[in-house]
Amino acid sequence: MMIPDHLLTPEMALAVTVAAAAGLVRGFAGFGSGLMMVPVLALVFGPKAAVPIVVMLEIIVSAHLLPKARADVEWRFVGIMAAGAFVTMPLGAFFLAQLEPEMMTRLIAVNVLVAVVILASGWRYHGPRPAWLTACVGAVSGLFLAATTLGIPPVLIYMVAAGDRSATVRANLIAYFPLTMVFALAVQAYAGVADGQAVSRAALMLIPFVAGSWIGARLFRPDREVLYRRVVLGLLFAVGLVGLVG
Repeated sequence: MMIPDHLLTPEMALAVTVAAAAGLVRGFAGFGSGLMMVPVLALVFGPKAAVPIVVMLEIIVSAHLLPKARADVEWRFVGIMAAGAFVTMPLGAFFLAQLEPEMMTRLIAVNVLVAVVILASGWRYHGPRPAWLTACVGAVSGLFLAATTLGIPPVLIYMVAAGDRSATVRANLIAYFPLTMVFALAVQAYAGVADGQAVSRAALMLIPFVAGSWIGARLFRPDREVLYRRVVLGLLFAVGLVGLVG
């Protein structure tokens, strides 16, 4: 099958390379691929084009990773959080469609850097996790997820607070993605930002992204959690700076 000429560009080559690296991070850490891809793709294609591309890729790779992780998922906890996210996603999609591209690009970069600083600081929420608070965290996540795909940082910080083993946190994140990303894509399509061009770009990036996640998943070792964390946060900080000054 011939690849259309508008996809054979240096910008698309960069996007494919970033997708492969992001898939590797996603596979062994369970998060971080959106944080890595969106700032770069927002510079290359613009935020309105970049966000739905990343959502499509995340849906597919989550389906790929979920079968092996499902035994460790806390389904009630993940379901309550996802329900909270559904409420605010339409507002997030509205912001994506209406805000100026340059402003959205800077917002995405700042969001990445703030998330990295919080995660690197080691700050944790140590209070209780009642259902209403879990839903509120999901609502914050859903707003940022639909607007920028960067809805994972509040969820990750909240999940880690429980002191669960790394495999459980990773599994919960992997399960949370398909529950929320499908709805995010639907509201983005309704808002007019998920179109045929986004689909064609995502299709070209899919194989390197899935291949990276497959390799990353096989590199995952629970006893190397500290190493994974340092590598992922270092990469994300660098990407956030690129998005901010690019």
